[in-house]
Amino acid sequence: MLVVFDLDGTLAKVGDASTAETVALLHRIRETGARIALSSGKPTFYLCAFARQLGLQDAVLVGENGSVIQVGTALPPTLYRKAEIPAITKKALKTLRERMEAEFGDRIWYQPNETALTPFPAYAEDFAKIRAILDDFITPEMQIAVYEHPDCFDIQYQGLSKGAGIRRLSEVTGIAPEDMISVGDYTNDYPMFAETGYSVGIHLPDPARATVNFPTISEALTHILEKLTK
Repeated sequence: MLVVFDLDGTLAKVGDASTAETVALLHRIRETGARIALSSGKPTFYLCAFARQLGLQDAVLVGENGSVIQVGTALPPTLYRKAEIPAITKKALKTLRERMEAEFGDRIWYQPNETALTPFPAYAEDFAKIRAILDDFITPEMQIAVYEHPDCFDIQYQGLSKGAGIRRLSEVTGIAPEDMISVGDYTNDYPMFAETGYSVGIHLPDPARATVNFPTISEALTHILEKLTK
């Protein structure tokens, strides 16, 4: 069994560490024999540090919404796989960044990704301006998907998602998607919910997208632990 966790809003509040209770429950889940994976819009190097803080050096890390997979927290990794991106998409993402840099300057910080473009606006009013740029620029042939979050945008190849990440995880680990549990809190987690045999939502905008839904990570982890030990 593989349990795949989103990070921000799920295992921890945005920008915070996990609580001691969350860490303890994660280790109890691992003690059942289940493997643990982290799947996030963040790059794998960010997930590395987080997994070390959790004491999960053997975790499987899926970064940039399914784009990059790394096994363990060692650097260099024992296994590292980056998805192929079409040339037209790469060029479009590069041009988009150049356009945003010209428009906003240092009003935007860009997450240091391997494949995707993730701008973090410093000012709330810039969200609408970024949406306007994306609506004006993106065409179907660019094959670009956009996920808007409360603090940023994930702009990436539409052939990649957390759902595609689950399928690639299955190839890497040999664990079938139906033998995986996915856990998340936001709309970009819906694709992995659709791929795994069981899904657990944390205060989801649309609770029906997951098998079960809980208001807190503590309740969700307790439920998973009970399910694994039955």
